[in-house]
Amino acid sequence: MKYLLLPCLCAAASLARADNLNYLSTSPPVIYDTGIQVQVGAGGTAGPQGSTGTYNQSIDGSFALARAAASQWGAVTGSGSFSVNTTLTGDSIVGSGVLKSGASLGSGGSVMTNGLLDLNVYFTVTSAIQVTVDLTTASMDTLGNAQNIAAAVLEGPDSSAILEAITMGDGKQSTSWSGVLAPGQYLLAGVVAVQDSASSGDPGAANYASRDSFDFSLTAASVPEPGVLSLLTLGFLVMLAARALAARPQPRRVEKVVRR
Repeated sequence: MKYLLLPCLCAAASLARADNLNYLSTSPPVIYDTGIQVQVGAGGTAGPQGSTGTYNQSIDGSFALARAAASQWGAVTGSGSFSVNTTLTGDSIVGSGVLKSGASLGSGGSVMTNGLLDLNVYFTVTSAIQVTVDLTTASMDTLGNAQNIAAAVLEGPDSSAILEAITMGDGKQSTSWSGVLAPGQYLLAGVVAVQDSASSGDPGAANYASRDSFDFSLTAASVPEPGVLSLLTLGFLVMLAARALAARPQPRRVEKVVRR
């Protein structure tokens, strides 16, 4: 009777091998950035601007990107950088990004920074799946009037937020959620941005620094359909019945003696 379980186990195994997360070419995961611009100056004169070009890249599998910029005017220096990493599979999504800028303004120096990094992972669910999502954002800026932000969000098919984390200025936020996603298209995204402007006399500007980051992860598992659950339950009951029969005492055989 144990062989009656084989069809049930095969059905469950075929479900486990299917991709829970699908990425469509019509709406692919994408990394968008405006580059990182840093410009320093002194005495009302602006120095050369360190910058990188715009970027809009569809991603697949594992992907990494990094950019850097620098600017100098006399003794006044500034720099900025960002990096982003993501790994996409049929059962998980992992992504992270960090944007940094800083300047040493001395006396009379000024700095302007501008940067945006946006990681958008669109994915489609074709049948209900169980997911666990973790989001973390962190922000730090020395300026009193800082203009920086870090955010991460999971959006549903109607573009409403299922889970989100947002920090601005200084702070850190971590949040998690576990639940079932119904069929449809979803978005898991992270963004960091800065747009600061300061002179050396402004609070926190003499040794200016800004840093924003996000981290997100999503893991998925199939939710067995009712028919599969019924097969597994039936197989379990059959297995119990087979064990009970095997353990049951067998009657002793009575051999009949036939006298001729």
